[in-house]
Amino acid sequence: MRGGGVGMYIKRGLSFKLRQDLELFRTKTFEHITVELCYPQKSIIISNIYHSPNPPVNITLSNHTTEFLECLDSHLNEIYNLNKDSFVFLNANIDLLKLNVCADAKNYLDTCISNVFLQLITRATRATLP
Repeated sequence: MRGGGVGMYIKRGLSFKLRQDLELFRTKTFEHITVELCYPQKSIIISNIYHSPNPPVNITLSNHTTEFLECLDSHLNEIYNLNKDSFVFLNANIDLLKLNVCADAKNYLDTCISNVFLQLITRATRATLP
């Protein structure tokens, strides 16, 4: 289908393994890839996640967002429980500028914080004119 999807470029020579045990893929709802970079002294978990702003056929927007947040919570919790350095790169398509008026935005941020992940980007990365 057109749009969406995730990928990673990993520098040749870096040792890594695909973490299929952390797989929770849901087309258009929770698309992701997770790898573990393996260094001699430690390893680092990297997860790249995409959430389409448009739900799959026959799913309401509300159910689409609820399922995304449930998957995100489960995925972040599993990563946290590994007790390894971790980085999550996420395109949630949730407008955090509406944090005070949008329950989805608040629930998204609460999900990240409750799993001990901090949002590093604090400004809009894309703006559209009305």
